[in-house]
Amino acid sequence: NRPKKEIGTSGASIRGATLKDVAALAGVGPATVSVALHGSRSGTRVSEETRRRIQKAAEELRYRPNALARSLK
Repeated sequence: NRPKKEIGTSGASIRGATLKDVAALAGVGPATVSVALHGSRSGTRVSEETRRRIQKAAEELRYRPNALARSLK
């Protein structure tokens, strides 16, 4: 594994932020981030406070969904 180059203090690497990066910053699991940002068919609910924390972390890390990964659904 190659070491990741960090940008600033955010912890996001040059590859761009992932759901795991957002989850770590928001203090939740990657599945919770996925549900909060992309919705869920499973009926999983996320509190407004947690949703705001996730949104803030995503904005701070400049998270953008990976189009290739999303197309694998």
